[in-house]
Amino acid sequence: HRSLHASGIDQWGQTVVRSSSASTSWHVSQHDVEGDDALKSPTVNLTNFRAATLVFNHWYNFDDCSDPTFDPDGGVVEITVDGGATWTRINPVGGYPYVLDDICSNPLVGQPAYAHDGGLGSAFVPAVFDLTPFVGNTVSVRFRAGWDCGNCNSNEGWYIDDVAVYSTDYVSWVSASPT
Repeated sequence: HRSLHASGIDQWGQTVVRSSSASTSWHVSQHDVEGDDALKSPTVNLTNFRAATLVFNHWYNFDDCSDPTFDPDGGVVEITVDGGATWTRINPVGGYPYVLDDICSNPLVGQPAYAHDGGLGSAFVPAVFDLTPFVGNTVSVRFRAGWDCGNCNSNEGWYIDDVAVYSTDYVSWVSASPT
């Protein structure tokens, strides 16, 4: 986790409250003002690969006022190929489970997102994202949580752990002779 860092005036930080492995994870806490919080990764060089995958474990508990049809707060994963000038939401394998409602100016309104509760009790669950459309670039990913203007009760927010980018591809400058 140490290579990730919180950016902006958000509430992302390391915590020992919950983790998937070791003793810490990254966490953004639920708050009752509209806005968003982003945790940005360092750059990842994908220039010599034909395929790549982002994986991480997470646990989340976003505000929903105990209504399974109410999706006011949630989180998405985004990627940049231009040093952060623009960000694009990327979808997990299987898609996001919810679409965020148009409530109180949440910056992620109308987007597919993680919302409600994720995880099995206190267990973190894996998330997998295909980064193959972005190979050939140097990228950064960010975890972005969006909030509406209020809370019905105290929710924990979003925990991220064990972030990795990998490829089972070969590096193009490696060759074997004879074949």
